[in-house]
Amino acid sequence: MRKMIRYFGILLAFYSGAAAAVTFEQVQRDVFEFSCAGGGCHGGSVFPTLLADRSYNEIVNVKSRQNRNLFLIEPFNPTDSYLLRKIENRDIFGDLMPQSGPIAQERQQLLRDWIAGGALGFGEPESSTSNNFSAQAFLQTTSSSSNVSFTHLINTSDTPLEFVGTLYNGDGSRLGAESQSLHTGVVAPQGRLILPSDELERLFGVDPWSGPAVMEIRSTSNFRVMTRLTSPSGLISNTNCVTTNQVDNVVGFDSSDVTYIRFINTGDESITDITGSLYDESGNLIGAADSVLVETLPPRSQVWRSRDRLSSAVGDSWNGTASLKINTPPSALKLLNLNYINNETFFNFSCYESATAQTENRSALVPPPTPRYGY
Repeated sequence: MRKMIRYFGILLAFYSGAAAAVTFEQVQRDVFEFSCAGGGCHGGSVFPTLLADRSYNEIVNVKSRQNRNLFLIEPFNPTDSYLLRKIENRDIFGDLMPQSGPIAQERQQLLRDWIAGGALGFGEPESSTSNNFSAQAFLQTTSSSSNVSFTHLINTSDTPLEFVGTLYNGDGSRLGAESQSLHTGVVAPQGRLILPSDELERLFGVDPWSGPAVMEIRSTSNFRVMTRLTSPSGLISNTNCVTTNQVDNVVGFDSSDVTYIRFINTGDESITDITGSLYDESGNLIGAADSVLVETLPPRSQVWRSRDRLSSAVGDSWNGTASLKINTPPSALKLLNLNYINNETFFNFSCYESATAQTENRSALVPPPTPRYGY
């Protein structure tokens, strides 16, 4: 009876064109918990988890695993929100979700309206200017460093944007004010704001920090972040490309170059016992499997692990180029794979192109073979 009353409540709101904004509480209750979070599917065994205590952080501004060009939920953009596409069965890989059959049209509309209204979280007040879009600059050097960072914030939306930022030191402590305005005026569509480290020190009112910092940037619509790191050699690398579960350019002891892996916690909770395994060019395990690489990574903090420290952790050395695979990495963990070349230049090797299965006529992509991978 309760489900029937709730069902007709949704119908009434849908067909009456009610002015009240759809809340995440409604979406969680009437879409996710009603259709998705049970039955052994998205209750924790399949990405994304759609339980009340985890669903928002696993879907909003989180990339789809089936279509890396789209977010599962992109605020204000229901058309390109991949989770909604899966539910509406349009332009997707794999099966309609839920696999038991389509959910009622009014429940689909509830999810669509919530996304169109900005995809606000639990208890978040409705606001047309909420800074719902966020991204990070993962390696921001100081003005005193010989490696000079210039962070570019590029407005990829169709409207002028204002940017605010929060700066975090290597230990996770905040540097200066939270949500500090990063400029005056607005940044035009397709325009960019370029921030050198000395300007950030002035904006946040802080002295040069120790080691690289991370900056979280927020705005009201789509933007991109690129960081150009100029080494003393004059060569430039983009240090704002990170990965999540594996890095593939860990140079061995027969090279004069040195690898440094930056472990970055972008979340609000500590990550403990980060473990991983190293593999050589033939796919052979190097040293011990599942070795502890980082014991504790506090919220917003970042630490380096050099080639030598990785070797100590696994108890062995190697030649050639190795891959480091992290065991069950949490979504908040990011990895930056830097190599120090010729004792003068850092190059970023975190980016890669993943293979995707294709149909025989190569006209359309097909999903992974198992539904347990998630979307």
